[in-house]
Amino acid sequence: MAGSQQKYDITVKDLFTGSEEPLVEYFAGLVLRGVEPLNVEFNRIEMRSSDLVVKGLTDSGSVICHLEFQTTNDLKMHIRMLRYAIEIYDTYGKPAYQVLLYMGSCPVRMADGLSYDTGDLCRLDYKYKLVDIGSLSRESLKSARIPELYGLLPLAERETRKEKGESFLKECVNDIIESPIDFDEKQRTLVRAGIFAGLAFDNEAIDRAFEEAEKMFDIEQSAGYQRIIKKGIERGRQEGRLEGKKELAVDVAIRLLRKKFKGIPTQYLERIKSQDVVTLETIAENIFDIEKPEDLDQYLS
Repeated sequence: MAGSQQKYDITVKDLFTGSEEPLVEYFAGLVLRGVEPLNVEFNRIEMRSSDLVVKGLTDSGSVICHLEFQTTNDLKMHIRMLRYAIEIYDTYGKPAYQVLLYMGSCPVRMADGLSYDTGDLCRLDYKYKLVDIGSLSRESLKSARIPELYGLLPLAERETRKEKGESFLKECVNDIIESPIDFDEKQRTLVRAGIFAGLAFDNEAIDRAFEEAEKMFDIEQSAGYQRIIKKGIERGRQEGRLEGKKELAVDVAIRLLRKKFKGIPTQYLERIKSQDVVTLETIAENIFDIEKPEDLDQYLS
């Protein structure tokens, strides 16, 4: 379950697939019926996909909601959000209710809109909702009784978690274990919480905090965990093909092995760094068949 604040490579879209409705209800305050995910490609902006855009019905008619997740302070984020709003409007002919969810370890420093008035009828007054997860209390996330929100507990109460450190994370894990959600949902929630914890805690603290929960809920064998890891493998392979960089393949292989084994010997890590891209991709593809570090010998030259 260990993560890294510098390398947050699992998208929120992957983590919350199928859970769009409760997120929209809690963060945007919109109760939607017939929620339909929209895959908006911002090709003219950044050659990237949106984090989460959905369409649904309210008593007032059809609504589009855009949730964007940000893990660092981007001082030009308000400009990006405006571009996204324009792209969505151009594609669907509707304005989007936009929410920026900031999940970073430092206090938020981003603007929540862009306004100007030149005095000669040229005016812009653009705003969106900005939510700093680190400013939310654990109790507010738990009291909403929305299972998906429990996964965000490690990112709540920024000052308290910095003061309490690992004990705060253990409390979050215990909150999930004692929550009223069912066993399967707890598995999925612990996967999310473990990944999000990587934005605020180091690998060792995460391993210790989640150790008992992993045993209790057999997290690494859950369908949600394997789906997320497999998506990470495929993304790493796509990036490797696009950029042609061996270091990406090395990074993916090492991170997967560290997730699989809590104490992989240094000599294997060094050997992995010397392998070619094909070998590294083969290791990534067969990660669930590798039961102990020694099994790597059949792949490594």
